[in-house]
Amino acid sequence: MPTVILFLALLNAGAGTADGFSTKYWEHSCRLCTEAYPVRLVLSGRPTWPKMLNAGATEVEVAYKLATFMQASGKWPRRFSWAPQAALIVVHSLWAARNYRRSYAGGYAH
Repeated sequence: MPTVILFLALLNAGAGTADGFSTKYWEHSCRLCTEAYPVRLVLSGRPTWPKMLNAGATEVEVAYKLATFMQASGKWPRRFSWAPQAALIVVHSLWAARNYRRSYAGGYAH
């Protein structure tokens, strides 16, 4: 199972990277657009590459450590040790798709 956790961590990093590229592409196509409130709270303003890299690396590391902790715990946490990383992969993939769709629609599609 540790190889599955590592594989999910790599997928999480890839999905986060795709989300970062799509965010920058969307902001480039719409100068007045900016990220939503929860992301702005974490990044403290308009996303820049250093801020996004630090936040993304921290997120991947925390999710990986949580999964390894759950893997070392009892029976029920072990069964769901893949869930935190899988949830983040889904979220980042959906946000990346949303950012690309908004950038092609002029920045204002919901």
